[in-house]
Amino acid sequence: MAMGGRKLKMYVAGAAVVGSALGYTRHIFKSADSRYTDFPDFSKHHNLMSSALTKTMYINYKNLFTPSGFTVDRCIQVGVDCPGGTVMGRRDPGIVAGDNECYDIFADLFDNIIRAYHVTVQAPVKDMEVIDDALSRQAPLDPRYVIALKARAYRNVENVPFSPAITRAGRRLVEEKVKAALELLPKELKGSYYPLDTMPQKVIATLTNLEVPFTKLAGEEARIGGIAREWPDARGVFASNSKALTVFVNGMHHVEMTSIEHSPDIAKLMNRLHTADLHLGEALRRSEAKYQWQQRLGFTGPVVPDLGNALELEVVMSLPKAANDVSFLRRLKELNLKAIPHADEDRGIWRLALKPSFASDTAQVKAFISAVNSLVTMEQAAAEAFGR
Repeated sequence: MAMGGRKLKMYVAGAAVVGSALGYTRHIFKSADSRYTDFPDFSKHHNLMSSALTKTMYINYKNLFTPSGFTVDRCIQVGVDCPGGTVMGRRDPGIVAGDNECYDIFADLFDNIIRAYHVTVQAPVKDMEVIDDALSRQAPLDPRYVIALKARAYRNVENVPFSPAITRAGRRLVEEKVKAALELLPKELKGSYYPLDTMPQKVIATLTNLEVPFTKLAGEEARIGGIAREWPDARGVFASNSKALTVFVNGMHHVEMTSIEHSPDIAKLMNRLHTADLHLGEALRRSEAKYQWQQRLGFTGPVVPDLGNALELEVVMSLPKAANDVSFLRRLKELNLKAIPHADEDRGIWRLALKPSFASDTAQVKAFISAVNSLVTMEQAAAEAFGR
């Protein structure tokens, strides 16, 4: 079977033995009388999956397996068990992918959800290498308002199931290859890798202060989707000696790189991330473990929000006056910024994120800079209106 010009590996289950790429067999029995009874009750649901999945679609998909043994029922289970909510005007996707092939074998379902979530969907352009040059001509962010910056890139290893479907052996292989690749980072990014199950208390304290995610993934998506299985087996965090770069291995994604800058210097922030991404990607490629990339969807992984450029940008800003404006939250939504809970919000310190999209890397960074500058203008106007 082919879809979008690409040959797809899949397995069809009937009243027979079905083999999977994982080397096991399964007995699947289907009955004409049970085809509709398996369709979930979505009468109280409002996530995107519940709106996108039709009975006809489900019947067509329910007996298909991806190479890692993932089924449409496993994809949608998180959305079946969790009716869904809305964050910054976006409904929860209500679905996970067990491997890259899910996006092709169950394409009609995933494509509808992706379009509804990201709105603008186009073939992403990998152009992180030109960001450095673009930022060299960019006016600096205002240090009076911008306290810190983060840039995070999500990556998964090709031909390895994503976190919901990966086996223990697969997860350990990913950790081994990524650890070896991290040892080849340039001198300025050298550091140490700390397995989660033996991480020293001092390192835990440091990472906690840096707000680096490394604790067991919480939430229904991680639990029901199978993302946090066997925690903390084969999981760990690399931290550069300067603590300006961290790499979380086998969390939501196989690799989660974070560049941290305690200043408004976004050029320095992105240069560090680009350097790490380039060297890590090349080292993995030499070990036959290159990044998973689709021409149609960009960097793919287990969750719909992180598709495309897989580049998330964060800023910590001082906005004491603007935050009191009744239009502040509406303005964040207009700028496509998500507010992340922060201990100092009552003092007007806000942590805001621009989530991954299908824009090019350069366009993503430019949109982020524009959004930050817009909030600076709003803060200045509010300060002038109310008096300092």
